[in-house]
Amino acid sequence: MSSFGIVIATCKTDSHYAQASFWSIRHFLGPDMPVCFIVDGDATLLGSVRNDPQVSVLDRNSVANTWLREHCFGWGTTKMIAFYEAPFERFLYLDADALVIGNVPAFDDPTADYGHGLRPELFRSGHQFLVLQYGKRRAAVSRL
Repeated sequence: MSSFGIVIATCKTDSHYAQASFWSIRHFLGPDMPVCFIVDGDATLLGSVRNDPQVSVLDRNSVANTWLREHCFGWGTTKMIAFYEAPFERFLYLDADALVIGNVPAFDDPTADYGHGLRPELFRSGHQFLVLQYGKRRAAVSRL
């Protein structure tokens, strides 16, 4: 299990956004950042992204918990699977239509000064922080 990774929930209607989110992660965070997709539907909708060695996929067939498998797929609930079955000790959850801009894991650096009231202790304690997404503020879960 990796200590930190990024989780993206997606489905057929927003898989193209999820792929763009993945490529923003690769651009800003590099090829070694682990990414887990939680897919409501057929995992082939991720296209070539599935072939990346740092990508893992959770779908109905791979979720171990029966209750989660039966009740937590669908609009607004698929992301909850990450709290129980994400392959990371800590994770950043992104909606499929969110892009990474900058070095997000740097938030875990206790010596950093981020401005805007973002302090490392907020990130480590599981508080939420805001990401800019198409001009809207969206909350992103920062910790398992």
